[in-house]
Order: sequence, then C-alpha cells, then structure tokens
Amino acid sequence: MKKTVISWSLAAVCCAAFLATPAKAEVTNLAYWRGGEADSPSPSGEGQQELNVTTVDSSGKGQDLAPMNKVGPGPVYDLSGAVQESRVSLAFDPEAANPLAGTAITTEEANWGIQCYTSATADGTSLISNGDGTAGGFGLMIHNNRYSGVMNGKTILEGTVTPDGNWHNVALVNVDGTLFLYVDGVVNVTSRPGGAAPASGFLTIGATFNGNLGRCENFSDGKIDEARIFTFGPGEFVESDLIDYVGQKN
Repeated sequence: MKKTVISWSLAAVCCAAFLATPAKAEVTNLAYWRGGEADSPSPSGEGQQELNVTTVDSSGKGQDLAPMNKVGPGPVYDLSGAVQESRVSLAFDPEAANPLAGTAITTEEANWGIQCYTSATADGTSLISNGDGTAGGFGLMIHNNRYSGVMNGKTILEGTVTPDGNWHNVALVNVDGTLFLYVDGVVNVTSRPGGAAPASGFLTIGATFNGNLGRCENFSDGKIDEARIFTFGPGEFVESDLIDYVGQKN
C-alpha cells in the first residue's frame, strides 16, 4: 500500500497560540485498555502469563478486545508496567501474528487523541490502529525507525524520535484539524492534513488490519500498555493530559 509521508520540524510547531492552554481539559475516554489491570482474573506474580479471553475496556464503554486468532498463541501479560501506576502490560510476539482486535471506534469530534506506552522497536510495527488501514481512521506505528502517526490508513505523520527499547509514551492528537505527534508528552512534529475519515472495520493493538487484503500486517514486536482513544472540547487540550491519565476511567 502506497503511503504519503509528512515530516515537519519541531521548530515549525511551537506557536504561542497553541502553548497558551487552559488549566485542565474535559477529556472523555472512548476506550481505555490498561494492559491487564482491569481483566478478570487479574494477572499477578512475576514474569509472563497467558492472556485471558478478553482484555477489558476500563472506560466502561464495552470496547473489550480479544486475540484475532482464537486458536493460535496470542499476546501475553508481562507482569511489569510502563509506569509506577501500572503493574502489568501486553507483550506481543510478531511470529505469533495474533493481535488484539475489536470493533473500530467512530468519532465525529474534531478534537481527539490516540495514545499508548510502548517499548517496541521494530521498523514497521503497528502499535494501535483504529480502522482497517484502507481509507479511514487513525493510529500509531514505527515508520522508518521513528515513532509516527497514521491518518486515513495511508498518510503518515513521521516523527523524529527513534525507539530505544525503553518505555515511551506516544500520542497522536487532532486539535481542530491540526495533528500533533507527541513523544513522552512533548510535541515532536505536526501537520495539517485535514480531518480523519470515519474509522471502519477493526480496531487492533499490536498490528494493522488491511481491509483490502483481508488480513493483519505490521505485527508488533514489543510491549504495549495504557492504550486509549479520547476526545476533548474545543480549546481545552493540555499536554499534561497525555501523562496523568493512567488509572483514570475518564
């Protein structure tokens, strides 16, 4: 699939109007997967454990996920989390080729975000993808060995930060039609390609579902934790919302 790559420098994004933000946004989680904390039975102990049948959406909106291949080996719980508030995460093996999947989330809001913590490093890895990778939706991936955002299945907002195997928080935020890619709560690059078409098909963590081919691709090689999709009111987004959300339902 041919992809359009957009790469802008950080110097082009630090405008005073954007940095003049209010104290706190009214953020609404459309879905929030904590990597195992909300699952039942809750994983405990040390090392790794097999994933339960589903991983629960902690936002309470019923967007639970399950391995796409119900028979083969899927992701497992790694009994260590990305941050102090998280004690478990999801570990993916690209050889298993079995991501977590559910129904794509459609939002008509002009202001939304998608984010997760990850330690994945492999080029081409899809972290989280909302949509079937053909025409609509949005997501996060590693493209050209850099954390990047994806819009409408083919437009890539390529970042400048190279994964190093440590935990990092990666987020794609749409603020009134302008896209911001964040790494660890700091703006990395930005662009204004227009809004995302409604997502359809699957939402996947650990791969992208290619609707044209009818199969998954871009399998993740590492750990993913505290993944969510959220919306917020016009002019209300503040960067601290990307860091202090862990463990909060909304």
